[in-house]
Amino acid sequence: MTKRMMQFVMMATMALTMVLLGGCRSYPNCATDAHCAGYAKGTNYCVDTVCRSCRDDASCGEGQRCSSGACFAIPGWCKDDAMCASPGKCRGNACGPECLGTSDCGLGQECRANRCKVAGSCDSDAECASGSRCEANLCVARIAPPTNDNCEDGRAFRTVYFDFDESTLTESARADLAFNKLCIANSSATVGLEGHCDERGTEEYNLALGERRSRSVKNYLTTNGTAANRLKTVSYGETRPADSRTSDDAWSRNRRVEFAPR
Repeated sequence: MTKRMMQFVMMATMALTMVLLGGCRSYPNCATDAHCAGYAKGTNYCVDTVCRSCRDDASCGEGQRCSSGACFAIPGWCKDDAMCASPGKCRGNACGPECLGTSDCGLGQECRANRCKVAGSCDSDAECASGSRCEANLCVARIAPPTNDNCEDGRAFRTVYFDFDESTLTESARADLAFNKLCIANSSATVGLEGHCDERGTEEYNLALGERRSRSVKNYLTTNGTAANRLKTVSYGETRPADSRTSDDAWSRNRRVEFAPR
C-alpha cells in the first residue's frame, strides 16, 4: 500500500469515528456518558450535554448527595453512634439528641431535655417538687437554717449514718448534710468530720472505711459551696463506738460521721 493510500485510510477511519461519536466534541461537552470516559477523573456522567461527577444521589458515595452535577457530603449524616458528637445518637442516618423519650435510655434512667438522666435526679430546683430543692443532682427537702448559737458548740449538727460497709451517701444522709451545711455557714469554727465504723472487719480496714466516709461527707459539702479549709477529716475506725453492744441496732448507730467544731 502506498503512502498516499495509507493517509486516505486513516482519514476515512477518523471521519467514521466522528460520525459514530456524534461528531467532533471538546470536553466537557457530551452527548452520552461514553463521551466523558477518559477525560478528567470522576466526571463520568453526561448531564445536560456536560460531563459531570454525578447524575443522581446513587452516583455518589455513602453519605453524599448529588447537587448540580457534583457530589457533596450530607451534613450530619451517620451510619452509627460513633460518627455523632457525644452524647448524640444516629437515627435514620442522621445525628440527633441522646434521647427523644425514656425508651431511648437505659434501666433506671429517664429522658429530660433530650438527655438520659438517673430517674429521680435533678439538674435544677425547678425539677423538684414544692418544698424541695436540687442538691448534688438529688431533690432534698428545703431546710430552714438554724436560728440559735448551737452551731458554734456543735449541738445542732446532725450525725450522718451509712449502710453496712458503705461510704456512699444515702438520701437521708444528704438531707442531714444539707442542714449541717447551713449550720457551718452560720458558725466561724473549723469543723472536724469524724469517720466511724462498727466492730466488724479488721482494725486497718475500718480505719480506711472511716476515712472514706469522712471524705465522702467532705466532698458533698465542698461540692455544694462549703470552703474546703473549713473542714478536717479524721477516721477513728471502730475505736469510738456510739453503742458498745453487739447487735444490728448498735452497729447501725456506729456506722457514722460526726461533726465536731474545733
